[in-house]
Amino acid sequence: MSKTSQTIAALVAFTLNAAPANALVNRAWVSGHGTDAAGCGAPTNPCRSFQYVHDNIIAGGGEIDALDGADYGAITITKALSIVGDGTLAAVEQPNAGQNAITINASLTDAVHLRGLTIDGLGVATNGIVFDGGGPPPHRELCNTTLRQRRRSLAVARRKQVHDHQHDFVR
Repeated sequence: MSKTSQTIAALVAFTLNAAPANALVNRAWVSGHGTDAAGCGAPTNPCRSFQYVHDNIIAGGGEIDALDGADYGAITITKALSIVGDGTLAAVEQPNAGQNAITINASLTDAVHLRGLTIDGLGVATNGIVFDGGGPPPHRELCNTTLRQRRRSLAVARRKQVHDHQHDFVR
């Protein structure tokens, strides 16, 4: 085999075995001290916002964990996902009037779990959480989550109609 053939064979083998540069992961971390930039997401190099991790780092069905208490910004969820802030005082705040803190726009088969979060509308957000998609329970789960200072806690949108639902866990 010639030197050129060996080089080409090595490059082909490397290309076939290499992971894509934008490979998504199943678990990523955020921190109030993190930075939304390429390469973030590990506990030693966390990202800053839930939305950045959702859009750029985490695979469908993955989990985003908060390392500390901070405001991680509003998020629109379009895939199966768990967001966990247990014991950290992780917050999702929406300071913009007429907007939602969390919008779930996932498919009916996507499971979305929100656990250990404080969702704050800062007195101006329309909704704490809007379920535009995502399947019925157990595909949607809220656990140890507090919603406050919003016009409506939970809204389920169906055909552009919004219905308000109040539950025991909503404060």
